[in-house]
Parts: sequence; C-alpha cells; structure tokens
Amino acid sequence: MSANRRGFTIVEVVMAIVILVFGIIVLSSSAAGISRMIGSGQGKTRAAALASARLEFLRNAAAATTPACSSGALASGSAAQPGGFTEEWTVTDAGATRQVRVIVRYRAGPRLQADTLFARLLCPAT
Repeated sequence: MSANRRGFTIVEVVMAIVILVFGIIVLSSSAAGISRMIGSGQGKTRAAALASARLEFLRNAAAATTPACSSGALASGSAAQPGGFTEEWTVTDAGATRQVRVIVRYRAGPRLQADTLFARLLCPAT
C-alpha cells in the first residue's frame, strides 16, 4: 500500500454531511418564520388601510353637512369586509369635536388580531 493517499476519510465526509444537514434545517425553519411574519405584516397593512378608509369616510360625512358633524352617517357601527376582516367604529360626541375609535379584527394564523385607530374630528361652527 502506498503511504501517500489522497482524498477524504469517512469521518470527514460524515461530519461534512452532518454540518450541511444542520444548516439546511436551520434555513428551512427560518424561512417558515419569515413566511409567518410576511403574512402577519400583510394582515396589519390591510387592517390599517381599512381603518384609514373608515376614518376618511367619517371625516367626509362630518364635513359634508351644515352644521358640521350633523350627518346621520356619523354614528357608531360595524361592518364585515372581504378576507375575514371586521370593522367596528365608535363615534362619541364632545361638542366641537368627535372622538373616533376604529377597531379592525382579523385572523393571523390561529389567533384573532385586533388593530385600533384613534382620531378626533373637528366640527367647527359655521
């Protein structure tokens, strides 16, 4: 036998495979976590857009009447939206201003999430 052999021993090959498999497992679990975070971010973005749209609707309803904030549309309520989103808004009277709270609920995986937007509508006397 020649004393000058070239190549890898079986121990080196097994260790390389173990390290490679461990790295693949870590990367795949990270990818799953990233996918969950992306889905959660999409839900939060949609909830924020729905809450903002509801607030703009209420602002337009408040400004469209004379005197300001006398519209019947400027009332508390709720609505279901496509994609499993539900909105609930509360408008409270406070003289020259109205306090508005919009809550958007949606499912993020197995959990129910809720995002809330608070705002104040000005009702200047004309």
